[in-house]
Parts: sequence; C-alpha cells; structure tokens
Amino acid sequence: MRVRFADPSLDRFAVVQFLLEVQLWFPVWLLFLTGRGFALPTIVAADGVFRLTIVALELPLGRVADRIGRRRSLLVVGALTVAAYLAIASVTTTAGLLAAWVLWGALWAMTSGTATAYLYELTRQLGRTDDQVSIFGRVRAVTSAAVLVSHLAAGVLFALSPVAPFVVTAALGACALALTLGLPDVERRGPRPDRLPARRVAALAFGPRALRSAIVLAAVVLVFGWSVRILYQPLLLDRGVPDSLAGVSYFGYSAMAVLAGLLVGRLGRRTVVPTIVVGLGTLWVGVLGAGLLPALGPWVFVPVMGFGFALAWVLVEVVVSDRSADAVRATTLSVVGVVAGVVIAGARPALGLLADARSPALAFLAWAAVGVALAPLVALCVRGLGPPVPAGGAAPDDRSAIVGRRLRRDVGRGTPATGDAVE
Repeated sequence: MRVRFADPSLDRFAVVQFLLEVQLWFPVWLLFLTGRGFALPTIVAADGVFRLTIVALELPLGRVADRIGRRRSLLVVGALTVAAYLAIASVTTTAGLLAAWVLWGALWAMTSGTATAYLYELTRQLGRTDDQVSIFGRVRAVTSAAVLVSHLAAGVLFALSPVAPFVVTAALGACALALTLGLPDVERRGPRPDRLPARRVAALAFGPRALRSAIVLAAVVLVFGWSVRILYQPLLLDRGVPDSLAGVSYFGYSAMAVLAGLLVGRLGRRTVVPTIVVGLGTLWVGVLGAGLLPALGPWVFVPVMGFGFALAWVLVEVVVSDRSADAVRATTLSVVGVVAGVVIAGARPALGLLADARSPALAFLAWAAVGVALAPLVALCVRGLGPPVPAGGAAPDDRSAIVGRRLRRDVGRGTPATGDAVE
C-alpha cells in the first residue's frame, strides 16, 4: 500500500504515526507475563491499574498537550513510548509490573487526541482543508496497516526472544521521536491555552451544544467498538480455533480497518455524519452476526466489526475536531476518552463474565441489544451536531457558541464575533 499526501510534512507525519501505532505487544503480552511467572489475578490487577491510570490522566495530560503545543506533545509521546516498552521488557517483580503499567497508562492518556489535534491543525495550516477528511482517512489506513503488519510479525519476534516485541516497539518509538523533530509546529487561533482561566477551559470544552453532541457521539462509537473486543479471543476458544489460525481473524480485522481508511480517503465533508451512522450500523451488524452465527464470527463478523469501527471512529475524530476550539482541542478529545473509559471499565468485565458463564455468542447478542438501546442517543447526537461544518472548522475559539446569549446578541446586531468573546 502506497499512500502519498503531496506534502513532505504530511508524509513525515504518516510515517511517525505508522511507527507509533505498531502493536507487536498485542498478541503476546499475556504469554510474556505468564512466562515471567505472574499469576492471572496479578495480571488482571495490573490491567485494572492501567485502565484507572488512563481515566485519571486523560484530562490532565490533555490540558498539558494544549499548553505545551502539538509538536512537543508528539515528542513526549515518542519519549513515553520508548520508556514504557523498555520498562515492560524488564519487568520481573509485581512492583515493577504495576509501575510499568502505570507508565504505559500515562502513554495511552498522552496519546489520546494528540495526533488528531496536530493533524487537524497542520492540514489547516497547509491550506488542505478541502481534503481534510480524505487526509484523515489515509492516515487511518496507514496506522491500521501498522497494526496489521505488527500482528503478523509479533509471533515471529516472540519466538526469537520473549522481550523482542517490546524492545523493537521501543526502538520504533525512538525512530518516531527522531522523525518528529523534523515536523513543523502548528499555529493556533484564538487565546493562548496557558492564559485561559479554568472556567473558560470548561466553557470551551463543554459549552457548545454541537460540541457536546460530538463528544457523546464519539464516546458511543468508542464504547461500542472497543468494549466488544474482549469477546474476540473467547469466541476463538469457544469455536476451537487453533493458535496457528487465530491470527487470521485479527488479520481480517486489521485489513478491513485499512480498507475503511482508504474508503474515508475518498469521501467529502458533506458525507461525514451519514458515514458515521453507516459505520456504527456496520459494527452493530458484525456484533449481531457473531451472536447469531458464531461459527462465522472469527472469519466474517470480526472483520466486519473492524471495518465498521474504523469507518466511524476516524470520522468522529474529525467531527469533534471541527467543533473544538484550538486552545482546548486536545483536552476536548481527552474528554471523549474519559467518558468512554468509565463505561468501558464496566462493560468489558461484564461482557467477559457473561461469555465465561454462558457463552460468547450470548454476550455478542447482549451487546447487540445494547446497540439497539443506544440508537435513540445516536439519533439525538446527530441532530445536535447541527449543520455541516465548512472546511477548516466553523468554530475556532472566536466563534464557539460558549458565550451563549452574548454571542446570539452580537449576531442579532450584525456584529461579527471576535476573539474578544472568549478573552
């Protein structure tokens, strides 16, 4: 797959994201820890600490990312990638495991929204707002390809050495860090983030109805698409799929995510919201199909879920970015992670317990029922988004609706809204 953006900085950014999205750890991390002598209850406890760390640090690190700037934030992500995976590779004690998982959680929290905010503002700075959606889709295709390739290579590296997947991931993070040094910084519109009082930050991040609708819609996509992943491996075990073929299912998931990114790369801005609905619908069909026809689940419906989730997720990132103010864009994207993370923390264990007590097929059907219950909320969010946002975003800091009656008063008088509205 060859993806070019006709701009060196976008090409470099795509390479950086490819390197940072490698997931050599994913298929082998449980095997690695059990091989180091850790019992399953200890591993589960560490996973809980990891997820609590993400929820606790999402907003603070999102605020840090807004304050220090986009390129510096990417540099921090690269440095944390190196540190986290080297720490995991050296784990030998329970204390070391918990410390490494806290560091890993900090990496995930810092990563949330950082790349999206940078890419959104970079495309605007380069005058590429007309094909902004297309660029987001192609970058998503690149990152999905990184996941696909790394899943295929993980087993080979693990066979060579149990620490190899983590050390190689750290090395690729170091390469990403070096390449990030050559990326341009981006100019932001509106007030400086470090000069905004807390009440203004809250107003910018939560005030406009369209932004609140975008946040909730993004959280729904993340919750519905991410929580169900805990059922993939139980489904494989339930169907008696041998380890040698388990990777084929994950390959199909990642391959369909690449396809979704390439499809988004051909879409225009007017089709963004309808395509999100189509993506969610496709994801729901995959969940329902895995419940009704579990024998086809690993080979047909897991890839369908990969396609639907990737299609919806890359576009809700655009929707949230469009409606966010520059000064708090990373913070706003972190809000999505917090809202979704709290629900996921309960949904994933519940689905896992249901699959263990009854069957994975029943758990998929239960999640499909949850999807039906969420449909009215999705409809309300789509309605709350308002009219399509023009290229480049219709709500920079100086045009956000956070000023409520003051903004409506100025518009009614024919006075153009200015940066003074948000100090």
